[in-house]
Amino acid sequence: MSPPRTVLVAGSGGFVGRHVVRALEERLPDATVCGLGRSAGRGGPLDEFLPVEVRAENLGEIGHYLSSGPAGPVEAVVNCLGALTNDHEPAARDNVRATEALIEAASGAAPGVYFVHFGSAAEYAPLEPPQGTDESTPTQPTSAYGESKLAATRLVLEAARASWISGTVLRLSNPIGPGMPPTTLPGKVLDFLAGTTEEDVLNLGDLSPYRDFVDVRDAADAAALALLDPLAAGGEVLNIGSGVARRARDLVRGLLEASARPGATFRENSDGSARSGAVGWQEMDISRARGVLGWTPDTPWPETLRYAAHGSRGGRRA
Repeated sequence: MSPPRTVLVAGSGGFVGRHVVRALEERLPDATVCGLGRSAGRGGPLDEFLPVEVRAENLGEIGHYLSSGPAGPVEAVVNCLGALTNDHEPAARDNVRATEALIEAASGAAPGVYFVHFGSAAEYAPLEPPQGTDESTPTQPTSAYGESKLAATRLVLEAARASWISGTVLRLSNPIGPGMPPTTLPGKVLDFLAGTTEEDVLNLGDLSPYRDFVDVRDAADAAALALLDPLAAGGEVLNIGSGVARRARDLVRGLLEASARPGATFRENSDGSARSGAVGWQEMDISRARGVLGWTPDTPWPETLRYAAHGSRGGRRA
C-alpha cells in the first residue's frame, strides 16, 4: 500500500497538530495536507483548511470536505483533537464525542480510510518503578482525562475491527515543545518564562513524580511514519515516548536553565496534579513502535529543553 496522497490533520492548529503538519511536509512532500479545527494555528503551511469544530451537528460539512473538498478525496486522517482537562463534560466532548464524530465523517466519506489517532499514556494503570509501561499494561486510568482518552481509543479500535477505518493508535506520553498549554506542567513553566512579570519565583505543586517526556517533533514524526507504511501499522496500539523516566523537578530545572533567565527559580508544595497526581512513576516501553514503524526518538534531551524554551530548531532537521 502506497503512502496517502491527501492527508487531513484534525486539530491542525493545536500543539501536537502543528508539529504533525510540519512532519508530514518533511516525510510526505508530495502529499496534499489539509487541516480541520477551530483555527489553522501557527504550524507549517496547509494546502486547505476548514474552520469548523468536530461535532455531530457538523458531520455533513465535514463529510463533504473529506470526500469532495478542494483537495479532493482524503485518503488518511491524523486525529490530534483533544483537551487536557480533568473536567468530565469537556473531556467527554473534546476527547470522546469529537473522535466519534470524526470517525463517522471519515468512514462515511471513505470507508476503510487510514486513521492515525493520538491516544495517551494516561490510559494505562500506574506501575511501580522501575517497571516499563508496554502495550500489554492494563488500561486503568486514574483520572477523568485518562478515562476519556481510553474511551476514544476504544472507539478507534472498534471502528477498525468493523472495517469502517484502518486505525492505528499512538499512545503518547507527555510531549514537550514550545506553545504548550499552561494546563500542563511544562506549559506553566514556559508561560512563566515568557511573562513580563518581575517575579522570579514560580510556585508549583509536587514535583517528585517521574514522567516520560518526549520531544513533540519526535512524536509528530511517529504519525508521519505510520502513514508511510499503513499496512504495517494498521490495527496497532503503539507507545510513543522517550523510553526514559525523568523526575518532574528535573524537567523544571532544565527548562529554567535553558531559558537563560537570570535569577528564575521555583518553589514546590505537596499538591499533586488533578490529572495525573495519582501516578508516581511512568516510563514507556517503546520497542514495539521501533519494530513496527522504524521510529526512534532521536532528539537529545538538552535540545528538547532548548526547543521548548526558545522555539528554535537548534540543528534538528528542517
